[in-house]
This record gives sequence, C-alpha cells and structure tokens, in this order.
Amino acid sequence: MGERWFFLAGEGAYGEETGLTRLEHVPDELRLMRRTLMGLGMREIPRPEGAIGERGLHEVCKELGTWLKGVSNGEQEPPLSLFVYCTGHGERKNDSTWGLALPTYDAWAKGGGLLDPGDIIDTLYGGDRQRKKELFEQAVVVLDACYSEPGAGEAMETRRRQAAVGSVKYDVWVIATARKAQQAQQLAFARAFAKTLSQSDGTQEFIEPSTLVERLNSYLPTDSQEVWVSSVDRRSCRALPDPAYMPRTSPDWLDRDLDEWSHLARGRSRPGQEGWYFSGRHEEQLRLREFIAGGGPAGPLILRGAAGVGKSALLGHLAVCGKTEWRRLLPPVARRGLILPDDSVHALVTAQDAGVSSLSRRIARALGLDHLGNAPTPDELCEALEGLPPRTVLLDDLHLADETAAVVTELLDPLAEYARTTVIASAGHDADADAVWQRLQLPVFQIGTDDEGVHAYARARGAGAVAAACHGHFGAAVHAVDALLDTRHDRDGGAEARHEAEKQLTIFHRSLLASRRRPDDWCRAILEPVRAAAACGYDAGLTAELWAALATAADRSGRTYGPEEAREAAELLGAAVTDRGTGEGTGSSAGPPAWRLATPAALKSCRPEFAEAVRDCLPVHASGAETEGAPAAEESGIDWAADMALTALFAAAARPFEQRFATELTSMAFWAALPGSALARQLDAGGDRLFPERVVKGVRAQTPGRHPAERAFQLKLSLLRSGEGGRGLDPRGFGAGVDVLWATTPQDGVAVPDLLAVASGASGDGYVVTTHGDASLRLWNLANGRPLDEAVRSEDAGIASHLALAVVDGKPVVAFVADGVGHLWRPLTGRDPERLATLDGATAFSLHGDGLLAVARGTRIEIVEPGATGRTRSFAVLGSSRVTQVHLGGEAGDRRLVATTEFGTVTARVLDTGVTALRRQPLLIPYAQHAVVSSSGRTVGMLDRSGGPFVWDESHGTRSLDIPAVRDGTLAFAVGDSLAAAAGGAQKPWLCLLPITSGDERPVSRFPLPDQPVALALDADGSRLVVTDLRGVFCLDVRPDPPRPDTADSDPPGPSPTTDRSEEAR
Repeated sequence: MGERWFFLAGEGAYGEETGLTRLEHVPDELRLMRRTLMGLGMREIPRPEGAIGERGLHEVCKELGTWLKGVSNGEQEPPLSLFVYCTGHGERKNDSTWGLALPTYDAWAKGGGLLDPGDIIDTLYGGDRQRKKELFEQAVVVLDACYSEPGAGEAMETRRRQAAVGSVKYDVWVIATARKAQQAQQLAFARAFAKTLSQSDGTQEFIEPSTLVERLNSYLPTDSQEVWVSSVDRRSCRALPDPAYMPRTSPDWLDRDLDEWSHLARGRSRPGQEGWYFSGRHEEQLRLREFIAGGGPAGPLILRGAAGVGKSALLGHLAVCGKTEWRRLLPPVARRGLILPDDSVHALVTAQDAGVSSLSRRIARALGLDHLGNAPTPDELCEALEGLPPRTVLLDDLHLADETAAVVTELLDPLAEYARTTVIASAGHDADADAVWQRLQLPVFQIGTDDEGVHAYARARGAGAVAAACHGHFGAAVHAVDALLDTRHDRDGGAEARHEAEKQLTIFHRSLLASRRRPDDWCRAILEPVRAAAACGYDAGLTAELWAALATAADRSGRTYGPEEAREAAELLGAAVTDRGTGEGTGSSAGPPAWRLATPAALKSCRPEFAEAVRDCLPVHASGAETEGAPAAEESGIDWAADMALTALFAAAARPFEQRFATELTSMAFWAALPGSALARQLDAGGDRLFPERVVKGVRAQTPGRHPAERAFQLKLSLLRSGEGGRGLDPRGFGAGVDVLWATTPQDGVAVPDLLAVASGASGDGYVVTTHGDASLRLWNLANGRPLDEAVRSEDAGIASHLALAVVDGKPVVAFVADGVGHLWRPLTGRDPERLATLDGATAFSLHGDGLLAVARGTRIEIVEPGATGRTRSFAVLGSSRVTQVHLGGEAGDRRLVATTEFGTVTARVLDTGVTALRRQPLLIPYAQHAVVSSSGRTVGMLDRSGGPFVWDESHGTRSLDIPAVRDGTLAFAVGDSLAAAAGGAQKPWLCLLPITSGDERPVSRFPLPDQPVALALDADGSRLVVTDLRGVFCLDVRPDPPRPDTADSDPPGPSPTTDRSEEAR
C-alpha cells in the first residue's frame, strides 16, 4: 500500500443569480487545511494537468473518480487512506435533500445545483466496481457547511446500500461541521482542526474521529455550531495519524532495508530507544536537494563536519524521506521539513573500514543489484547502472574507508561520471582525508553546529531548557535530553544533562584539534585550559601566553607548550571558540586575542594541579608590613587584584580542594578580588566555611554588584569592627585610593557618637574626641583608635552642642558648650571637665594649638587664652547679624582667623601681622549651612540647603564640588587644603572623597558605608579622615595613592564603578 492522500475542494464565489452570499474565506480555509494535513504526512491529490486554482465543488466527483481510476489501472500506487474536505454553502430542498451548493445553484428551481454527499461516497466506491478491487482501506469525509448533519446521515445511508450489494469493504467516517439547524462559521472548523492536532499528546498512533470531534467541540461555541461524526464501521480509524506520536523503536523494515540507520540519526542516545527526531538543517537540505537535482558540480560531494554535529542524522533523514517506500512508513513527526521529491534517494551505506571491493558490494546490495554477486567490481557496478534511471547514493563516514583516495578515484568518480549516479558522502575532520579532497579537487560542503535545530529538537522532546548547554551540537543534545528525561526524581536532571553535553562537546572539540595529526595527549592538554575556564565562567578568555602556561600544567607527560600552539588550537577550534580580546574595560579599543570556549558551565573534572597552575599565573607582591595596632599581614603574597577574572577561575578550580588551598582561600585579598558573580557562587557553595563566624560576617558584608575596590573597603571595615583585624587586606590594591586604618568595635552601653573633632601636635601625636548621646566625651588615639580617656557626665549636665579640640604643649585640650554653658576638659590628667565662663552663650568657637580660644557671639569675635588674665582682642564682622562659624588655624607666624556668617560670606584675618584687612568672599549660595574650615584656615567648605558642597580659598574663590549620585542630601562634610569629604544617605549610606587640588585622581573615590554617617573630620595635614556613624568611629588613610608600577600591559583590576547606583539594583 502507498501513502495517505487528501483531497480539497471548495466554493465561495457564488453569483447573484444563486441568491447566496459570497464566502470570502474559502481560499483561506483550503490553505489552512492543506498546511495541517501536510503536517500529518499526507500528500495532496493533484489537479489534472492544465487545471488552475483551487478545485471547485462541481469538479469533486470527476477529479476524484479520475484519480481513483488511475489507481485501479496501476498508474498510481493504492493509497493507505483518503481524507476528503469540501466547503461551501450547505442548502436543503424540499426539507429532504441536503447538499453543497454548486455555482449553478438556483434557489427557485426544484432540483439540481447541489453536490449530494452520496455522490462522493459513490465515487469512492465505484472506482473499480466491476472487478471489485479494494483501492484503499479507510476514508474520512468532512462536510464543512451549514446544516450539514443531514448530509452526513445521507452519506452513511449510501454507504450502507453499497455494503449490501457489493463485496468491497472500506471504512468511512463522515464529519459534519454543523447540526441540521446550525450555521457553520467560516474558518471555524479549519482553525479548531489545526489547534486540536497541534495540542495532541502523541499517546496513540492514530486519532479516533469521535475523539477528534470531542476535542473540536471544546474550541467551538456548541450552542451555535457543533461538529458531529457519523459512521457505521466498528474498526479503529487509521486514517488520521497523531502528529506527535513516536514509535517505540525502529520498525522491522528499517532493520531489514536500511542497515546504516542508527539510533543517533533518530535522535536517541542508545539503540532500541523510541523516537524519530530530526529538526533544523533547512539550508543544508535545500543545498543537497539542488545537488541531487543536478545543480551542483560534477563528482562526489563531500559533506564535511566534526564528530557529532549531525552528518549521519542528515544523511539518514535524506534517505528515509527521499526513498518513497521508506518515506510512506514514517510517522508524521519524522516527515516534517520534507523537501525531497519522490525517489530522489536510492541507497545509504557506510564506508567505514571498506575498501573498493567491499564498498562496491555494499552499494550493489543497497540498490537491489543482487544479480551481480558477492564481489562486483566497479566496472560491473557501473555497467549495471548505465541501463537504469539516475540513482542517488549516500555514503556515511567516507574518511574512515580503507584507502580513501582509491575509493574515490576507482569507484565513486566512475559512478558519478559513467553511471549517472549522484554521490553524497559525509566525512569527519581528518588530515589525511582532507588532503585527498583537496588533491582530487572534490567539492566540499562544510557543516557546522546548528543552534536553531538543536533548540527545536530539545523543545520537541520537552527538554528545551537543556538546549543552551549543547551549543548547537546535535550529539550533545541527544545525550543531554536523554539524560534529563531518564534522571530519577531524587536527582538533579539538569546537572546530569549538562554533564552529558559536556562529554559529547569534549569529543567534538578533540576531533577538531586532531584534524592536523596532533596526538591525543596534545589535544587533551591544549583543550583543558579553555574547557575548564569556560566551565568556571571565565568570560574574559585566555590569552595565548596564559593558555599555553595552563596547557603545560595540564599535560601529565611534562611537555611544555608555547603561545604559538595556543593560537594553532584556536584556529583548529574555529567557531567553537570566541575571541574576547576586545579591550573591554581597559579604555582601549582593542586588546590581545583572548579565547573562550563554548561549553556547559559545570566543571566536573579538574585536578588540583590545574588550580595550582592558575594560581601560579598570577603575579606576586610583597606582603604587607605590620602596622601599629594591627597584626602582621596574613596575605600570601599573590596579587589577586591583578587579574580578577583569573582569580575567579582559581576559585572555581580550587573549590573541590579547600584544605589543599586553605591559605589562598582564606586570604581577604582573594575574596575582595572575586568578580561579583564569582563571589556569589563562592558564597553559595559555602566557600566561607573555613573562617570563624565573625570573619564570615565580614566576607558576606560585600555587595557582589559593586566594584572590587568598594568591596575591599566594605570587607576590611567589617573585619576591623568585628575585632578580627585587617588580615593583610589593603583596599588600595584594588584601586580604592584609601585604606581603613582602624575601627572601634561596638560596645554595649556606649551611646551613638554625635560631635567629632581631630587634632595633632607638633610631635606628630594625634587625638580624636567624640561626644555621645549620653552626655559623655571620649578621647581616642588617632594612630590606632585605642580609647585613651573618657569623661562620664550625667545627662542632666546637658549634651554638648559645640566642640573644639587642640593639642597644647603636647597635651590634648577639649572645649565644649552644653546647654549654653562652657566647659574645658584636659584629658589624660584624671580631672573632670571644668566650667569655662568665657564660652557661656557662645554661638561658635575655635581652639588653637598655642592655647588661644576664638569665641563668637553675635557679630563680634574675641581672642582669649583660657586661664590667662591678659588683654583680649576683639573684632567685629561688619555687614552681618550673626557669625555662624569661627576657626583659628595655621602655624606660628601665619595664624588665621576665619569667620562665616549667616549670609554666606567669609572673612579672613592674619592675626600675627596685626593687619585689619577683612576680605569678604560671598559664596554662590546664600544662607549656606554646615561651614567647615581646614586646619590651616586657608580653605572653607559649606553645604547649601540641598546638601551640595562648595569650597572657598583665597586663591581660587568659590567653586562647587560634584558628588556622584547623591539622592538624599549630604549629612556630613569635612575639608582640607587639598581634599574634601562628604557623606550621606539614610537608606544606602555612602562616603565620597572630593579632591580640591589638581593631580589627585583616585581610581575609586566613592564607598558604601555600613551605617548612616554622623560626622567627618580631617587631621591637620589632611592625610587621615575620621568618620563617625551609628555604630562607632573609624579612621581612613586618604593620602593619594603612591606611584604604582606600570600595568599598561596587564589586565586591569576591573571596570570602573558606575556613578549611577541604579545599575547595582539591576
């Protein structure tokens, strides 16, 4: 028996004389039904020669009868089944006869003008009535028209009459698309039919018409249109194949007739597994169809591709779809994408291990030329084929034949030239075979991976999620999908699938590398670095030098690899590697080539030697020296920040060997250098379990989305506050431009810091004083943060509102005002704070290192020395109603008195010369707030009402400073002669360093803070910045970075941090 055929006819262009409306969508219905039925693997009964356009209803019986007569006469192979679809107006006459209206229909005539469904049944039955020859087994007839239920009943009555008088037995089902009182909407049935088949579950090989009708009605408004089926037969319907059905295994005819068919060609990883999957390769099929039709060059065509890309699957698909007796047995799902004409392929054989004689025998047997015997020569084979129509022979694995050149010249070339045989041969990557193709000038069609086809294949099997891990490799997809679907419920199917895909891709990549006669050890070692790097998520790619160094470590024989071999490997791998050397993030437009391999992100097999090799590729710097108050650096000496992507590779490679690499994996610099994604993976994998709990909190305090400089700052500050020390971590090595010197540990019972002051003496000793919400004052060592003294006062005594600190005669002295009452505290003497009436009612004051005290009340400023009885000096600041800030700064001989007013003006007086020259310098924003003055008195900083900072000095006047991404205003501000600092943010606290002088260009100048800042203060020379927040006090070294070695030829530590923190949120 032959194939399943379908027959379409419709009428829509009714004339006015019929009294019927035109059906505009009949052509659309026919096109949709044609596409749906072809998707079931059916073939359309063609129109007679010379016929144009769609078939009309008046031509149904004639054309259908003519085609069946050709079947009866042997001109056409008998069909397995028929599907007849007719659409148009449905009409009833005399309430008894129903039919499909023909173009000659006349509503006023008593009869005629209708296509009776019984006539269709008679045509099916009467094709060979005299000989009673059975032309087909089953038929389905669809009457898509209004009121068609009675027509289906009349058709079945005709079928009963045939059964009563004849011996021809065939089954028929007649489907009516509307009940006797219902109208059939245009396109309603065709759309529901297509949707029903597209959502089939594939559990049965064929769809029963009753089941089909039930599903159809679920998509139709059955109160206005309901599909109905009529049948008198009791056998199962085999005329409607289920488009999603997959046979359990290869049928017997494949095992018998197609010896070279394999489970991989069907899309399964093991023999005996169910499935007939093929997808993609549309362009390749078009190219091969053109070659088969004679549109290509003379001689055999070589279909060249690496292992597993789908060469055998493509040849197998061409064979079963191009040979008619094979194609008719294919399920619909295996016939999709069919583009080859009938009998366009005649044999498929393998050339593996075959010489000229054995391959001649295989081809003869596949072509059915058994009369040639068991050992036909090429001449005998050619002679036998000369008298036959042209043939197409497909050869698989020609590169594996014995004496490939002899096979081509003695057998394949004569077949193509003398026997009119089209030869298409697949071949893998093989240096010797490639030389044969080149020497003989054979046409070579290169076939690579097929990402689109692999995704379609995975989706068809319900495993689309694994397609991305296969990178367009068909063999990898077959094994990955089977692994996913076969995984037990208690195991990770995705991981199993990626592992299987990686194994197949490794075979694929090694076959590419071996194409120039390279030994297996070389292929394995040169592949391992890029394979492992890609598996670890190393997106930056490997340079030739790094690739070679890692390959040397991967080669167990001790062989040394050079950069030129890495470049050769990149050339051999071709599209399997991508060049990432674009200079991205370096500020340059291009960089040296750096290759990355496409492979699943799952490192399954990695030896500790590979992790050691990665580590040894990183540069080494001197360990940090011990500083006062801090333990000796525990840094291993590796400069992890020199190449953070390489650090990420080490992290992944060393993860299975934590104890072996405990020193490296517990380095704080290592954790700070990890890129954000690698940091997240390391934390998720529990990589911080080697640390004490307090250190773990610090490690997890890093925000993966931030720049490594910011994370190093976060990490060290957290470590210092936890009492763990800095552990050798220097944020400057990551581009921070600052270092965290010390931080106080939160203590129970200590209130939140409020006011802050910093001062240094002539001998270099420095102090920090803070006031707190419990009315206490505390003194800290500026060098190491150790607490030196505290003044515990009752809250009734009032909380300090103004504060000043100076080092007088080498001793710290603190002046403050609480509830309008002045006090003087001399720490380290054991005495409590004393009353200082000079400060009572002061609105601002400043204490100098020589003991002088400047006190502002209203518009006047007095210069006094606490405890002295000498004459005081007094100045008036004209043009203002109130002095808001006063500062005594500078060294002996250049002491300066700086005052700011509520109108935003600055006045300065040089005290030592006695000159009464007051220079007014109005700031740009009047009514500025929070004025601060540098220790020298030469620079003044102010904030406007929105928190924006401005600075003024005698040389440059007033200018604004830019703070990146300020959202909720500045809370704290400090200024020196060369650097300003601002801090703010309630929800996302931040600290920003703002260079005032030119030449201070810091790689990173903005840092996240763990808590909301309260106050900032710079020391006398501007080298240290003290910060108070809601948790305590910490000190930063803010000196500009010392000169660093030239790193123009090395990878940068990472991209610059974004100034728009919204990117972090994404």
